[in-house]
Amino acid sequence: MIKKIVLLTTLFAATYIGHAQRIDSVAVYILQQTSYTLQDLESCRFIAHSSYDAWNDELGYIKQTNKEEVSITFPNLFAVNAIGDKGHKELIYDGKQFTAYSYVRNQYAQLDYTGTVIQAIDTLNKNYTIEFPGADFFYPSFVSDVLNTGGSLAYLGIIEVNGQPCFHIAGKDQAGTGFQFWISNDNLFLPIRMTLVYQTDKGQPQYEVTFSNWELNPVNVSTLYQFVTPPGAQKIKMNSTNNPIK
Repeated sequence: MIKKIVLLTTLFAATYIGHAQRIDSVAVYILQQTSYTLQDLESCRFIAHSSYDAWNDELGYIKQTNKEEVSITFPNLFAVNAIGDKGHKELIYDGKQFTAYSYVRNQYAQLDYTGTVIQAIDTLNKNYTIEFPGADFFYPSFVSDVLNTGGSLAYLGIIEVNGQPCFHIAGKDQAGTGFQFWISNDNLFLPIRMTLVYQTDKGQPQYEVTFSNWELNPVNVSTLYQFVTPPGAQKIKMNSTNNPIK
């Protein structure tokens, strides 16, 4: 596990790239430590509380919420139990097959797939618009992805999130998306909160997720990643517009 950070005053110098991009070296250092922690894990569990703006043709943006209990065993197992405004759903990947199940509709869809957790998340997002809470942090390229947006990144100090001191980092990419990260002020540098604001979109819709109940390297029982078909459940074909969790 990484050593505990000591932020010396000499670290608070910013690095400038080009004329428009301002990158704070402290912000980069903190995010790198987050990435080191998550890349070093064999397994983890956490809870993600998210809120996001969903468009309604009559009322405009409507705030919706979700609570997701996430379990991951690397390199190729994950399970997500989600309850929110769109109902109760379950996502399971056992390394060979992905299953999406809706408790409300008692419907499920399955997709044969072999790959790592990150590869599965990437495929499901690109081909089926399925979102995974906190996925960005788990990518090995997380820090370089942030730096390659061509925008700015700044360290804003330490504030509390739900009573926990956190490093506050903010940035904006060239496409006009503003983002903020709150990272735990300890030797683990775990993600505690993230927000996205699509500033160039009409109404500037927002997405926010708060992470809690982190468990690092727990023993996740194998049955957690096994889908057992509920009585009377209907199997449907999964595609980008028709899957049980939409």
